Formats: sequence, C-alpha cells, structure tokens
Amino acid sequence: MGSSLFVDYDLLNQSISSISEFSHLQSENQVLTALDSAVSEISSISSMHDGCFDGINADHIYQNTDDVVSGISQLVGDIQSSLSSSIEYSLGLGDKKEMQIFDTVYMIDHCEDKGFSTMPYDLFADYMHQKFGRGETPLSEIISKDILVPGYETKYYNDALQKMNEKLPSTRLRVVADSLYLATEFPHISYFWAAGHQKNIDGVNPDWGVVQYDKHFSENRVFGLDCSGFVNWALYNGGVSTDLIDCKTATGTKKDSGEKSYYNLGESEKITSEGIYNRVQPGDIAYMKGHIGMVVYKDHNCFTIAHVCDSDENIGMCLTKIDTTTGLIVDDSSKPDRIGEKYFTDIVEVQYEDEKNKA
Repeated sequence: MGSSLFVDYDLLNQSISSISEFSHLQSENQVLTALDSAVSEISSISSMHDGCFDGINADHIYQNTDDVVSGISQLVGDIQSSLSSSIEYSLGLGDKKEMQIFDTVYMIDHCEDKGFSTMPYDLFADYMHQKFGRGETPLSEIISKDILVPGYETKYYNDALQKMNEKLPSTRLRVVADSLYLATEFPHISYFWAAGHQKNIDGVNPDWGVVQYDKHFSENRVFGLDCSGFVNWALYNGGVSTDLIDCKTATGTKKDSGEKSYYNLGESEKITSEGIYNRVQPGDIAYMKGHIGMVVYKDHNCFTIAHVCDSDENIGMCLTKIDTTTGLIVDDSSKPDRIGEKYFTDIVEVQYEDEKNKA
C-alpha cells in the first residue's frame, strides 16, 4: 500500500460530504452532473494515493437515479470500506473500522517501500516535515482532538507504537516519534498531577481515561499524565535507561548534588542563547520553573514543544511553538491567548547513549 495510506482526511471528508449533499437535487441532469464532479474528485484522490480507491465508481447510481439516496450511500460506503480495509491490512492490527493512526502507517510503509528495514534520518525528517507542513500548519490542526475514554483499544495503540519504534534506528528518533504519537495520534491525554513519574509505563496505559481522585486538586479528574510524567514516558519508551525524574529537580540548581535531574542527560542553556537554534535538536528537553516538555520539531528559528499542562481548563496534551530570537510563544495548539508570552526558558541538549557511543 505504501504512501497511499498518507490520506488527506479533510479532502476525503469534503468529497464524501459533497456527494451526500447531492441527495436533495431534483432533476436527473443535476444528479449526473454533480456525480461527475464527485467521481472526478475521488479519482484524483486515488491517483495521489497510489490508487487506493481504484475500482470504486458511481455506475450503480447512474443506472438507478430513481433511488439517488441509496446509490449515494453505497458509493460513500464503498469509499470508507476500501480505505479502512486497506489500512487494516497494511498495519495488520485486526478489525479496526476507523483508522486514525495514518501518519504512523505512512511512516512504516514508506520506509518499507524504499527498501529500508529501519528508517534513516533523512526519511524521518521528511515524514516530520509532512506532519508539520514544514512549519506552516497551525498547531491546532496537528494536536489530537479525539477523546480518551475508559476501555479504549489498548492493544491497537500499543501495536502501532511498537511497529513504529521497530522502524526507527536511534533513541532520539524514537523519543521524538513517541512524543508526537502521544500528542497527535493517540486520544487526547488529560493532565493528572504526579501521574507518570512514580513508575515507568511500557507502552500506553490502560488506566488512562479512567476518572480517578486527584489528591492535588481534591477532585475527580480523568487520569492521564503530568508534564514530567509525559517526558519520562517518551524517554522510557524511546529506549532511555534513566531514573524517573520530577520537573522540580529538573529546574532546580542542584546540578552536582547527585539528585535525579535532567541535567544528567546533557548541558543546559537559555532558549534565547545565541546560536541555540543550530545546536538544539528534536529530542532535547525544554523547561521552565515547575514545568517541562519535549522539543519535537524546529523550523524558522522556532522550536515546537510537546508538553502536558494544567490550567483552569485542564488543557492536558499541548503543542507550543517558541521563537528562539525572542523567547515568545508564536503558536499554541490549545491556548491561543498565550501567544506573545514567555514560557519555556531553558533547553537541555540531551546526549543519548547511542550518540555518545558514536562520538
């Protein structure tokens, strides 16, 4: 299937919606003209995605314009069935009817199409550029909006995570991909105080989404992660052997005290330091007093940082873009009123073990 699975869902849904709207047209000529346009759109999408909709056509509607609604429903059903079965077959994850992890599928299949058993950096970089629209796509369009509910399909998401990690050859790439996986393809993670840094979680947690009592806020909340819990999760699942770390020690001054600290992973400097854009890479860690996140993308002198944050609205998982020349937020996936404010202040330039070994 290959890159056919990197589907533009917005374009597909627009086409499906436009087909559905034809049901109110009265004359046969109006119906046939509208269907010509719709089928042309679908053919264009199919050609862009290596023919994943080949064999779908509107012949049954042309032959039976007396029952337009039924014919349209069949066409839409054919499209959706073809899409879901193609993706399920490629990923090998069973009977999932609505495929959401299309980015991960694309990355896996695109790598295999090019004959790589693991994904080289330049191919991964290309994948990331497509995800972020080379820095032009608003973060609000990238962040996951799916609701995390109790009993979500743990095995499905774990299998996709595992398949993705198997294709990535370095710790840094796995940490970045896992961070983005949780932020953009997994259902939305809620903030839950102290969750995620009492013990390491291998893969996705079946308890996420369950309402539990949050002792810090003295109220029931949907269980998820807090900021350092998220960073710990990404590091651990990416293959980092490190102690669990609290964001308070990460932003403290006890660099040489022997206490757990992200300082142990690399050197720290201010986010506005001269030349920092050229030194920092995705997979480095951003922090400020009492808060921490993972750098996942860089473009136009800006870092995009994935983090789990709390507020009166309990934002949870978030993507925030900061200009390294000013230290100010220029885009935020979940709280646009933060734009123009200072936020993360420092970056830890992480030295992963496999990078040390190559040095």
